Amino acid sequence: MNIKTGKPLLFYSIAAIIIASVIRFFQYVSIIDFRTGFFTYGSETAGALIYIVLLAAAAGFAGLTVFGLKKNWTALTVSSDGMGSKATIILGASFLGSAISKFIYSIGLDTDAGDGFFEIVSSYAFAIALAALGLMLLKSSVPPFVTGIIMLISALYFFGSAVSLFTEDLVIKNHSDNLILLFIYILGTLFFVASARFYSRIETKLSRTREVITGGFAFVVSGMYVVSKLIALAFGGDAVKGMSGINADAVIVLLISGAFIITLCTTEQKSEINYLLPEKDDEEAEKEEKEE
Repeated sequence: MNIKTGKPLLFYSIAAIIIASVIRFFQYVSIIDFRTGFFTYGSETAGALIYIVLLAAAAGFAGLTVFGLKKNWTALTVSSDGMGSKATIILGASFLGSAISKFIYSIGLDTDAGDGFFEIVSSYAFAIALAALGLMLLKSSVPPFVTGIIMLISALYFFGSAVSLFTEDLVIKNHSDNLILLFIYILGTLFFVASARFYSRIETKLSRTREVITGGFAFVVSGMYVVSKLIALAFGGDAVKGMSGINADAVIVLLISGAFIITLCTTEQKSEINYLLPEKDDEEAEKEEKEE
């Protein structure tokens, strides 16, 4: 295996999703009361296990990313205009698939059912932004500069969703599913903001590290959420009766962050990042040469 590409990051993420999903599945079928959304009485310690596992997975992913940076893995050095047309096809497809998912969700919104007017408008606006991103990426082998700007604006959707969820659920830390969703919204915000630099090619020395770390975190948490619910729906039976459905925004974060990590970790590097700011100034480089 050529680890220079950064494939260990991808394999680590997938392994983390599998482990966390299995743990979450057993929580769904055994220690969550779906009438209240709380963990059952006396199972708080067992309930905290999923957060501990996610925290450990995040720490491991961050450490592996720093290691990869030192080893110059392609995932941390390739420029967004140096990956080839296959990369933009994968990225574009993830945005287009997300747009379709969001449009379907938006159609089901109704003010008479209690959905707010702003929620409906923002949902359609976000779907349009995702569709525009997908079409632009599919059309070009090099991400247009404007895609980064749209990514940055789209981050406001996840930020607004996080604020809305937090203010609506005053005991969110006790509602396990809502707390996981809050994490996904926050990570979606951070990832969209960070990856805007990737698409616009205005990267600095440490920007790619932030992009990969936030993308990896978002991929693992959203992947755990979606996969565990799919397993619960398929095999949980009566034990998961009353469980909430899969959140559309979590699916979007999974598709886009997953495509981002997969692309970076498997692409062939044709050109390296051209940093907006130099990695080292002339005096630092000269000083290091003398020390060597």
